[in-house]
Amino acid sequence: MDAHHLQPTDTALRLLGGRPNTRLVAATDANPQGEAFVSRLRELAGELACDFERLKPLAEGWNAMLQDAASA
Repeated sequence: MDAHHLQPTDTALRLLGGRPNTRLVAATDANPQGEAFVSRLRELAGELACDFERLKPLAEGWNAMLQDAASA
């Protein structure tokens, strides 16, 4: 996704993250793309001085984890 498509998301996160006592929670896949995205979100949380938490699936991706849970 290019920067033009991410602008509304960035703007929304900055609006929400600028509120007092805010925590940005990122649930990204456990792959290189997820790592890149969580890195950007962690950086943004630092800029906004809000708490940050990352949720990471036990499998490579959230879809795989949900499929495994459904078949168990």
